[in-house]
Amino acid sequence: MILSYILREKVNKVKLTKIQSAYIGGIIDAEGTIGFYHVARSPLASYSPRLRVTNTSLEFLEHIQSIIGGQIRKRKFYVDKRINQHLELYEFAISRAKDLYSILIHIQNYLIIKKQIAIAIINYLEERLKHKRNPLTHKELALLKTGRSISLFINQKGRRNE
Repeated sequence: MILSYILREKVNKVKLTKIQSAYIGGIIDAEGTIGFYHVARSPLASYSPRLRVTNTSLEFLEHIQSIIGGQIRKRKFYVDKRINQHLELYEFAISRAKDLYSILIHIQNYLIIKKQIAIAIINYLEERLKHKRNPLTHKELALLKTGRSISLFINQKGRRNE
């Protein structure tokens, strides 16, 4: 726990009030995804933790960005590819390890649905940020595998009862 405290003090750049933490936590729990996502360009680590929120309102995502940082990019969601009909969507994301760790530390107590994956990613990032080396250690690989299985289960979008 002492290591966790030291690590948190070292990387905790984002300062959120309890109200902001609860607000962002609620948004992530309801509208966002937290998980390990495939990284096509990375030969060493094929999965990387990420927090994402996709929405049609750029203004909404810019508001989140003003509080916790991150990047926003424009995406297309195809309603019907045959006739090239699509919606304009925006995706807010945080994937930088130190930033993601800092955000998750703040919001973990306000998450309900995604609390388990947030804790798994926090544990993975604590180990990863402590070593900062490639390839992954055995412990990091085990934490990645556990987090990935939780991520797949939580982010199934309503298919849990099948």
